[in-house]
Amino acid sequence: MMKELGSLLILLILLGCIQITPSPPSGGAIYGGISVYMYGPKRVKRGETFELRVQVTNNFSATLKNVRAFLYSPDISVSLLQQRIDLGDLISGTSNEGYVNCALNTKAYPNMEYKIYGKICVDREVEGYHEIIIASDPSMVNTKPHSSLDKEIISVSFIGIENVFSPVHEINFTIKLKNELSGEITSKEVGQPCDSIIKEIEIRVPRDDIIASLYAFQRYGKVIDGNIRVRLSYQNESDRLLLQLKESKEIRAYISLREEILEMLKSVNFISFPVYFGLNYTYCVEAPAFTFTSY
Repeated sequence: MMKELGSLLILLILLGCIQITPSPPSGGAIYGGISVYMYGPKRVKRGETFELRVQVTNNFSATLKNVRAFLYSPDISVSLLQQRIDLGDLISGTSNEGYVNCALNTKAYPNMEYKIYGKICVDREVEGYHEIIIASDPSMVNTKPHSSLDKEIISVSFIGIENVFSPVHEINFTIKLKNELSGEITSKEVGQPCDSIIKEIEIRVPRDDIIASLYAFQRYGKVIDGNIRVRLSYQNESDRLLLQLKESKEIRAYISLREEILEMLKSVNFISFPVYFGLNYTYCVEAPAFTFTSY
């Protein structure tokens, strides 16, 4: 009896009456440190529903927050009962997967290939710093400014403050943002939930005793809890910042120093302080298309 049931089950699978969702394929789309797989049955009977599964792996060193997938099909014969999968936060080296239920219309053509596309979006809030050193005689300082800046997805670098400064009234430097992945990121609010967007940039110096003012993009900083801060929120068309693949954009920043710094340098060899940089953004990449054949 068991042998006959086993034979019947194999026959039903071969005839396509029972759909088996395959395990994740060995290949997938890899975007820097984000690996994405979309998988489901390769053959779907017209009028049937099926599961489409999405698996995302975080190979970056930092946590990816609020990971989600947005799915769609341009074919009118294919409908998705849900279009969003929420995968939560992924710490480094972990994976998560979810699924949506899909349906193939009874009027779909037989033996036709149909595709489902999607985007994977993540949120990131990163903070780094670059040290500024000021000395009466820079040649007597045997250290270089330290820095700790994010290099994943959107890399951040400071230009112009790599060396020790002599006492000056103003320090000018550049912050460079570089898009390291394949998604196109914009700072304009475009109203789509699956678009990459820079939400806010913050530059902060925690030394209002020696810093008179800080400004970037012609926006002046204010003293908040002993920190001088500039927040750049990109909402207007005139503020639009677009970063395509491997493209860089620069933010000019200026720090005015108080005259009291000269008096301070009489008692110490040098003065150092960090310039903190925060970046809040959403980043989306294309998921690999899932293809199946109707019968």
